Amino acid sequence: MTLFGLCKTMAELTADLFLVPLFNFQRNIFPPFSYPAGDLADWFASEGGIVTLAWVYAVNIAFAVGMTNLILVIHLERKIAARIQDRRGPMLSLRAFRELGEDLAGEAPTWRFKGNYSGIGIIQNMADGIKAITKELIIPNKADKFLFSMGPIIFISSSVFLLVLFPLSDRFAASAAPAGLMVIMAAFSIAPIGVLTSGWASNNKYSMIGGMRSAAQLMSYEIPLLLSMAGVFLLAGSYNPVDIVEQQREATWLFGLPMWNFIP
Repeated sequence: MTLFGLCKTMAELTADLFLVPLFNFQRNIFPPFSYPAGDLADWFASEGGIVTLAWVYAVNIAFAVGMTNLILVIHLERKIAARIQDRRGPMLSLRAFRELGEDLAGEAPTWRFKGNYSGIGIIQNMADGIKAITKELIIPNKADKFLFSMGPIIFISSSVFLLVLFPLSDRFAASAAPAGLMVIMAAFSIAPIGVLTSGWASNNKYSMIGGMRSAAQLMSYEIPLLLSMAGVFLLAGSYNPVDIVEQQREATWLFGLPMWNFIP
């Protein structure tokens, strides 16, 4: 079953068990000219209503998968970087709230966070969420307000746009572009523009230099990335991410490319 097929089944169950009976009940207790419950019940029972509700489910599932992937990638980046640098990285866990509560209550902590190393640091993501929610838009007086605000939007949009091209299941992708890998590389080239725009729009020489440096790093990163992707589309014979994923379902790529499983 595809993701859209699952969403359509969920939509049919939702309509049959909840929405249609609910609107039919409201149609019986309200006059037809004052409440359009009857029309809504008929629409949700039709094929158009089922498909629309299925797309609502599918879009929300895709958004949830993308946001979950974002949280996990950030967490893995911190833990892997800490491992490379011979440190533990984020360690805050749910048990740390016990020490915090006892400390706020004026009691001697019976469980000390610093003496325990069992946490995996997943609470750090909650702190990141709180930080993102409480952020303020602070624009310097002499900065270009429009470009200063558009810089981060351009940078983040280039990353979120990639989710459009990744297939979530068989025959379910927001876009099955024949040259999808090339579109992905084009999306990567947008990110340096956002960084450079933010540095220039701040009207600060140090920010401008930092933006130029970051943009140069991002552009130099694209070259080895393209070379690493070259082996993928040469072996698959296609630039379409959907075709590449489907080929991996039918045959293993374990020995398709020399040293495929040993090159990081």
